[in-house]
Amino acid sequence: MKKKALATFLSVCMLATVAVPTAIVSATTDSGDAGTSSNQPTEQKSITVTKDESSAQFDSLEDALAAAEEGSTITLNENITVTQRAYITKGITLNGNGHSIAGVGDFSSSSNPAVVLIDTDNAVVLSDLSIIGGTSNKFPLNIYTSPNVTLNNVSVTNVFTNGGAMLVNASSVTVTGNLSVSTAAGSWYGINVDSGVGVESTDPILTFAAGSKMTYANTDDGSYNAEGPAAICVDKPTQYTNAIAGYEEAGLAEPTRNEKQQDLYYLAQAADVEVSEVTLDQTAVTLKSGETVQLHATVNPENATNKTVTFSADNQQVATVSEDGLVTAHAPGQATITAQTANGKTATCVITVENEEVVTPPSSDIVAPTPELSDETVVGDTTSVSAPVEVSQDALNNATAENPVTISVHLPTTALVQTIANSTTSNISLDVTIPDEAIHNANVKMAQIKLEKAVFEQVKASGKTFTIHVAGSDGKNLYSWTFDGNEITDTTIDVNLALAVSSSEDNQAIKEALGGNQGTVLSFAHEGNLPAKATVKVDVSASFQPGETAYFYYYNPELNVMQAMGDGYVVDENGYVEVSITHCSDYVLTKTQLNIDHDNGTNSGTNIGNDMDSPQTGDNTNLMISIAAVTAASAAITGFVVIKKRKTQD
Repeated sequence: MKKKALATFLSVCMLATVAVPTAIVSATTDSGDAGTSSNQPTEQKSITVTKDESSAQFDSLEDALAAAEEGSTITLNENITVTQRAYITKGITLNGNGHSIAGVGDFSSSSNPAVVLIDTDNAVVLSDLSIIGGTSNKFPLNIYTSPNVTLNNVSVTNVFTNGGAMLVNASSVTVTGNLSVSTAAGSWYGINVDSGVGVESTDPILTFAAGSKMTYANTDDGSYNAEGPAAICVDKPTQYTNAIAGYEEAGLAEPTRNEKQQDLYYLAQAADVEVSEVTLDQTAVTLKSGETVQLHATVNPENATNKTVTFSADNQQVATVSEDGLVTAHAPGQATITAQTANGKTATCVITVENEEVVTPPSSDIVAPTPELSDETVVGDTTSVSAPVEVSQDALNNATAENPVTISVHLPTTALVQTIANSTTSNISLDVTIPDEAIHNANVKMAQIKLEKAVFEQVKASGKTFTIHVAGSDGKNLYSWTFDGNEITDTTIDVNLALAVSSSEDNQAIKEALGGNQGTVLSFAHEGNLPAKATVKVDVSASFQPGETAYFYYYNPELNVMQAMGDGYVVDENGYVEVSITHCSDYVLTKTQLNIDHDNGTNSGTNIGNDMDSPQTGDNTNLMISIAAVTAASAAITGFVVIKKRKTQD
């Protein structure tokens, strides 16, 4: 076959240059003239050229190709780089020996910027070779008017955005073994089969031999995009006979003809292998709040097409699960974790979250003697009273974390009923003073300040307003309760007035319900409903500044959620905030308004006083009961009652 002029390709000037170490090549000839003779002991070079019994070694592929004779074998001893095309014009075998030829530098000045160009009538074999194009190699492998070329286990990579990996131009090429083609995003196709200008009369033929296979990656990340460029494009297919043979064997689908009258061959899409089942490594787990467990899903069969698994939890208040199966326990209860495949197969694991076992150390329960009510003090329309309570100083001093002390106080029912009944004022106030040792000692807890139902009966009967202040021995009020006798509806309830104020950081369940927000927890010792709506005034100066808005929430332990109570309350100039409740439990004050549906949050479940009014400053009289520590076995702290009485002003 006579040689025709090579088709001229678009020259593209690229700026990037890849630096690769110089490779070694060995070439062998009959005469051994080229390179180093095999008779002469020498260090192996990059390339070996052999023919018959002779061999020679070379440092460059260009020298090896020049020295090689017809029928020679050129073997790469390592990966090599070329700065100009490797031009094969003889019938040779180029054995990559598992190595690569990479183009580096600017090839744009060449009329055919290939890494390897084959142009010969004689048989050429490329075997176990990788050809890697550079940024200016439009077609890294160009086979031009060559009627007998075999590619055996060859891979070709192109990074040039407008081109392809391989060009079969008026040539006959047979693929044996694997042909791996890779192009960058933006390439035209993987392989172009055509007869260019000047060689139109010669039909191109690309044949896939039995047992051969083609793979094609056509994106930057090395994956296959079915909607991307075709693996093979045949130009002018109507002019050729059997341009592509054996494509089905190689894993290619039937060609489609586009508007340019080109035949496009894409990789055949393998039939989907459906998931038959999914299993979890655990089906039941018991955790405590805050603990985690990693679930692992197994999809069968192993060769399923889509092995994606999605995790979900049916009760996220109890437990949540991450996208990779990490389960986190939040609150007591049960949650079912489901692993689901894309085709709907499921597996489940039941998560049981238990209350964390709290080891309560033995405690010393102290019931303080019922204090004697002091004489009355009347100021305006208000009557005030106080009474001492005896608490053992030794018990307070000996309180430890291992042996804490709890104090209970029963307020003087009979004396209070008489005071309320006999008072001529409409407001009654009661101050309860707690010893500083009990307030500031973490090992001492004020467990009960009991106000019996008979007092509420008398307050209701008199229609008076009754306020109870609880203060430290320094006289500073910690909190107060106010009941309006006209609003009392239930006189069958004793009320425990004890209230603990703490940080949400000390309560894990409330901390989780707040979702990262900080809060001040009001833990009422009384449980359940109150005789009437109560206005509770609390010292929050440790966490709020005067003038700040405090948002009030009821903590629902069953749902582990916050339920809004009103629209926010302003802290007064002394650091107090007033809220109204009809039910006692745990409540939380926050500086930040939580993202909660007010109606759904406050109107669901138990009626907890969501009809409360905004806090108002009352015109109440002070009725003071001082509860102080008195010696039981030794020295005592003594609180005293000062009773004064003034006439009601006209």
